[in-house]
Amino acid sequence: MNEAAIMLGVSGSTLYRSIERGDFPVQVYSINGTRRIPRVAILKMIAGELDTGQLP
Repeated sequence: MNEAAIMLGVSGSTLYRSIERGDFPVQVYSINGTRRIPRVAILKMIAGELDTGQLP
């Protein structure tokens, strides 16, 4: 998750809050209690290929 936050240019806590509120535009998976975001989805967000709205 921290890597995703760095890639998106937000803090880890901002990313976690967005996920908890349910307004993070990408499916987040939980594997053995650890949250995972697909790297390809993050790359699509960065490239503008995914409608993201606006992160807080």
